[in-house]
Amino acid sequence: MKKFKQSNMRYKQIIESNKGIKGFLPGYQAADAEQFDSNSSIHTMMEIIIPFLNEAYSTIPHPLKYVLDIGSGAGSMAFFWRKHFPTLEVVTLDGNPKTINSPFVDKQRHFVVRTDQEYKIVNENNEIVKFDLITSFEHLEHIQEKTFRQFLKNILTHSHEKTLFISTAADWEYKEEGKTHIHCNAKNAQEWKSYLNANKDLYGHAIAMPPPRPGTLWSQQPFIMQLFHQSLAQAFERGRREDVLNWQHRKVSSTLLSMTYQHLGQGGCI
Repeated sequence: MKKFKQSNMRYKQIIESNKGIKGFLPGYQAADAEQFDSNSSIHTMMEIIIPFLNEAYSTIPHPLKYVLDIGSGAGSMAFFWRKHFPTLEVVTLDGNPKTINSPFVDKQRHFVVRTDQEYKIVNENNEIVKFDLITSFEHLEHIQEKTFRQFLKNILTHSHEKTLFISTAADWEYKEEGKTHIHCNAKNAQEWKSYLNANKDLYGHAIAMPPPRPGTLWSQQPFIMQLFHQSLAQAFERGRREDVLNWQHRKVSSTLLSMTYQHLGQGGCI
């Protein structure tokens, strides 16, 4: 990956009415974003997928410089991007106001917003920032379907023809009393395909990959799923067993989604 010099560019979020989440909101669980323990696997597990994301973007004929993590929680993924690729410009978004106090965020590049309401990240020249790689892990299932189209519009606003979007979306719902609202938009891969095909004006091409069935050969999986598995296997060999198990636990009940933004409205989701 081509490296860039660290910039002194300043950013701001200019939709002043969007200041994050206050009080009850279907899909919102504050504790998810308040994991500030550097020794917790909830934090360290994010490090082992940085090679996967970097390798996935390397298939795009464009240098990687700007990364946006939506629903970043405490900012763990951005922390490890900065650790391994300190010249990248990494911006994080989360609806929980307490995340600005996380030791893992860059306070100059972290914004508290509802990701399903309009937001605009601009640079010091007041230009909307167009990100190369946009990620959103374990976040989509928390966004109500009635506002999900705005979530996609926000991504489109901050994308260009070489942008790659990668996310996971849990397909299960909470059963415990008082928690049934948390995964308010749980969908399986086929349901995501149907939804995205009904809103294909907001991206170019997409793929919704269900959890692999037991016994499935990895060579038969889509290339991006193969890269994901490869990163986990390499991490396991390096002794990151707990982090790998955390991802595997999530992977068996999540859809892996990928979208690109060239040829808007012409591709759809497969």
